[in-house]
Amino acid sequence: MMDLLEKVYGILNFAENHKLGHWQGKHSFQWRGNTTSGINLGIVSIIHGNEFGGLYLFYNLAKFFISLNEKSYFPAVSVKFIFGHTQAFKENKRFLERDLNRCFSEIDFNEDTSMEWKIAIRVKQDLMNCNYILDLHQTQGESDSDFFIYPETKNNVVFQRCLNLKAPVVLHDLSFSLDGDTVDTWASQVGKTAITYEMGGLNGGEEQIRKIFNSLKDIILGPSDRDIFHNLKYCKVEYDFFTWGDTILKDSFLELVPGLKNFSILKPNDDFLLNKRTGIVTKHKEGGIVLFPKYGKQRESSSELCRLLKPIRIF
Repeated sequence: MMDLLEKVYGILNFAENHKLGHWQGKHSFQWRGNTTSGINLGIVSIIHGNEFGGLYLFYNLAKFFISLNEKSYFPAVSVKFIFGHTQAFKENKRFLERDLNRCFSEIDFNEDTSMEWKIAIRVKQDLMNCNYILDLHQTQGESDSDFFIYPETKNNVVFQRCLNLKAPVVLHDLSFSLDGDTVDTWASQVGKTAITYEMGGLNGGEEQIRKIFNSLKDIILGPSDRDIFHNLKYCKVEYDFFTWGDTILKDSFLELVPGLKNFSILKPNDDFLLNKRTGIVTKHKEGGIVLFPKYGKQRESSSELCRLLKPIRIF
């Protein structure tokens, strides 16, 4: 997969040589765009090293920017690419020492000397001049749908709706996990507009890339409007919204029954948890929609087994 990273760097170097943008350090690339729009959109990829979809999107967006220049067209908004965990990408691992997307807490963990903590500090710096942030991910397990997930603030909701990308939406408060803050929770806490888009499972095909590419392409093409990300007149899609119904914390002897995936529907009294010590299976009384079910190594590194969603209405 190193060829992919080199391919993306290569096309960005080409863009810099043709004065279409410039590198800001080794891990972020600022495209030339309409600065009068008041929008600098930071797009983040490979926060988890084995989630390659964001890099494919970077490559396709870079080709699109270059084609616009050939037609003498100026992008309507400024866009910045931010590369997350390049070292984990090179080793085809989610992370190396600890989950990077739990390292964005503002609390000063003096004892944390992990590689990921240092990368989180750098990513924060790279995002400092971005007022809108889209963090791209792919789910470690299978998923029945792509989906958005982010802290529920008015600006975040309107920004996401204006992307006009049909997918379920999961809202939560300004914290996410006992294990630490994510990119979008940190950014929302410091007053930025920030959302996460889960493109689908790790083995998703070109359709994953095409869907988000078409959404962003429409934004890059215009209008050159300061209100584009906070005016619902640009929203053309109706969304289904969800929030946490239950958080299932990890227990030494409990694990999820096999086969659960993102957006699996758990009916009342369906089998849910297995006690490894006794072999007894516990059913879930109310049921719900499963999100982030954790098995194997992912279960070991998290404080949770999964979340259960419930539908909500907003606005």
